[in-house]
Amino acid sequence: MVEFKQQVAAIFRVMGQDTQERIDNLLIAQLNDVAYKAIRKTGVQKKLDERAIKNDDFFKKLDAQLDGAVKKINFDKVTAAQDALMNEKVGVCPLSQCSVIELMQAKDCMCIGLKIARSQATIADPTKLVIKEVLPVYISLDSFLESSIYNLKMNQDAAGGFDLKNEGVLAVGAGREELSGILPLFLFNEHWEIAKRKL
Repeated sequence: MVEFKQQVAAIFRVMGQDTQERIDNLLIAQLNDVAYKAIRKTGVQKKLDERAIKNDDFFKKLDAQLDGAVKKINFDKVTAAQDALMNEKVGVCPLSQCSVIELMQAKDCMCIGLKIARSQATIADPTKLVIKEVLPVYISLDSFLESSIYNLKMNQDAAGGFDLKNEGVLAVGAGREELSGILPLFLFNEHWEIAKRKL
């Protein structure tokens, strides 16, 4: 509502100029600037929107591949070979309380926690992402995303913004580790079939 009032006030300011019963090109340009400022996108926002549209089909294909990969896994065999070892070495996700095998059956994967920071340049060049610390905590990818969405709804700056000094907190590990990023793991071949698609 405040933004709308500011736009109306800007139009009155432009129209309040001495128009001398005619509208010249400068006045038309000023009115267009006021009218379209609300819908004009900055370079970064425009790039993000274009990427989201382009990635929609890509994600749909990945979901289909993920379904196919899960159907090919013999979970009885994987459970016999890996469940005890994974429960001992990795444990369960602190948020979902699911084991590695249970996560795989739910089309999810186990990840390791990270503290990350990023500048605005990361939007155009992902290699600009800075991994400040690898944390000794395991968490499932979907649990991290759900926690991130919740924390961002509560505080839009929870991700740390674009300040390299600010790491943000999107999820909390079992030992109260503050996570701002994750990385899917190669634990064994079948797990990687899911993790590489969730990556």
